[in-house]
Amino acid sequence: MKQGVVSYIAVGLLFFSFNALNAALTFSDLSSKITFEGSASLKVTSTGLSPITGTLEKNPGTTWTGAEIPFDGGVITDGDYEIKFTGTYDPSSTYSYLLNGGTASKAASFFVIDPGFIAERILVSGSNNRLEGFPRFEPALPVKLSAATTVLRVAVQNELNKGIELSGGKVILDNNLAFGDSVQFADEGTIDFNGFNLVLGQKDLIWTTTLMLMGAKNFVLNADNRLTGEWIFDGDAQIIGNNNVIDFSGGGRIRVKAGTELRMTNVALRGLGSGSLQFDDKTARVELFDVAIEMDDDVTFTIGGFKAVGPVRVITGDFFLTYDPASCLTVDGTTMVYDNLDFNDNNNIRFTNELNSKILLRGGSIRKEESLELGDLEVAAADKKLDREFQVTPLRKLIVEETSTINGDGFKYDFAVGSTQSIVRVVSGKDAVFINIELRNFPINDLTLETGSSITFSDKAVLNLGENSTLTTTLNFAGKSTLNGGGKILCLGTGSEICVRPNSALLIDNVEIQDASANKIRCFDSTATVSFGNVKFKQDGVFSFTVGSLAVVGRTDLIGTTTFAYCSPRQSHICHFGTLCVDRNMAFSYDPCVANRDLIALDDSTATLELNNASLGSSQTGMRLTKGTVFVRGNNTIYNAGAVSLSQAISLGNGTPAEDVTVEFAGDGVLEILSGKLVYNNAV
Repeated sequence: MKQGVVSYIAVGLLFFSFNALNAALTFSDLSSKITFEGSASLKVTSTGLSPITGTLEKNPGTTWTGAEIPFDGGVITDGDYEIKFTGTYDPSSTYSYLLNGGTASKAASFFVIDPGFIAERILVSGSNNRLEGFPRFEPALPVKLSAATTVLRVAVQNELNKGIELSGGKVILDNNLAFGDSVQFADEGTIDFNGFNLVLGQKDLIWTTTLMLMGAKNFVLNADNRLTGEWIFDGDAQIIGNNNVIDFSGGGRIRVKAGTELRMTNVALRGLGSGSLQFDDKTARVELFDVAIEMDDDVTFTIGGFKAVGPVRVITGDFFLTYDPASCLTVDGTTMVYDNLDFNDNNNIRFTNELNSKILLRGGSIRKEESLELGDLEVAAADKKLDREFQVTPLRKLIVEETSTINGDGFKYDFAVGSTQSIVRVVSGKDAVFINIELRNFPINDLTLETGSSITFSDKAVLNLGENSTLTTTLNFAGKSTLNGGGKILCLGTGSEICVRPNSALLIDNVEIQDASANKIRCFDSTATVSFGNVKFKQDGVFSFTVGSLAVVGRTDLIGTTTFAYCSPRQSHICHFGTLCVDRNMAFSYDPCVANRDLIALDDSTATLELNNASLGSSQTGMRLTKGTVFVRGNNTIYNAGAVSLSQAISLGNGTPAEDVTVEFAGDGVLEILSGKLVYNNAV
């Protein structure tokens, strides 16, 4: 075939072939397209085909065979997905998409513009490769790195639904990466967090190989993880456990390299003894906050440092935890307790030389866990301060008999999961206030507030859910407090309300809210703030946010077939790396009670308002978006009823270059204006 410029070709015949030596097609741009329809076939017999810079469209029933097809920023689409691709497409290989390392100036790239389910696999080689956009794959382990020298940068925008086979190579994160349930890295290799987060799914995982975790800023667990291989931490890191377990009783190992501090928070380590914590030298350190360690053999640390900065419980049983002189345990302002169960107490945490290995700061202490008293935990004083952790069970209920402020002082109440009876009760006319405390597995299903009573979670209170729950009463939040769902569901039932008190801020994170409507989550006045982290916000009716401020600090999806109405007179924020997604068939209505167009602020370029087959509307007040990103996917509508002037319009940008908003369209992205005005007012 001679070289020529393609504008549009539709192939509906049986056979279409590239077979000339050095065959070349020149596409004017991505809108130049060859479409294969019906039973059409593409067969490439030439090995010298020039790179595709336009679009090749496959449709059901068509087949591609033959030699490799090079792409240089061209597009492959099959009607379900759309991929902008720099690399080689091999129709005859198990791995159809080949990312071959690109060049020094241009990466090999697989950018999914329009997310459909992709049946083919990707093979990566070389060191300059990128996986981007919104990929969703059908095969197990659809992405494979070919060798230990292979590097793949990952900047996907959605939850990755399948794993990546490392083969000894390296993945570098260029965005926060969230895995779906049961998804993980396969084979050994290196993950460079590059300042971003890795969030695992909500199904238990088994890790059998060696992973090098470089600069693991936030390694977030949402289920139990069984480690029989090795996690090596190189560079300061943090494991956020969300009340889950790392079980290395099968011989797994966590290794901390020289100069690295690994912080573990809100996690349980099971099987220390059979499993090991290894420190490369004396500069390797582990910091513990709200950690439980269960031993199954004697352990002696000969090097490295431990620092407890929050409650630590070591279940020693009949085993000994020993620190030699070259290792060190520091307990700073908290208590480290050991539980020898029914065995004799033999001072099960030991030091070969206490002068060198034991440091107690700011009242820190190491002691044996006291046996729990029998009977209910009754709060009958105006102020109560905890001096240890307490277990709350159907046999040992928590009963607040007087109006009281309960100060955890860094300790926690640990509630039994799955109870079928009330295990927390506030008696009639009394108020319970919890401060500086974790309420682990808080039993919303088993909470009783008698007539005229109330419950408030105040400064530094963290309420963690242990099971799917239905709220039917009022929870008050004051000061700076947190509601962490731990990946569970919180249904807002009849009579439910989450109220944020004046001058207070509540973070709601890692939870699926169901049956949100009216103003079941509300601020008491304009001084209060509700922050959403990673939240699925499912509505069963119109939800109105009428006062106070919202802050989106993670990814929050508005889900349903109704409207989220923003009516507050106070400015709200989509924060750095925050995303507010108005999902399919939902509407976001901007209707503040004051004449201000700028009450939804995108804080910087990483803040995103995503429209996914949804509606965005504004009253005649108008709405103005600046600085951040508006991402448009699917068919979306704009309504601005009654607007007749530019000042009443929905405006993208404000004419100031530094505050231009980026508008990105997926391959199928459409904005349809149903009423009023939409103004593009970027300076550039």
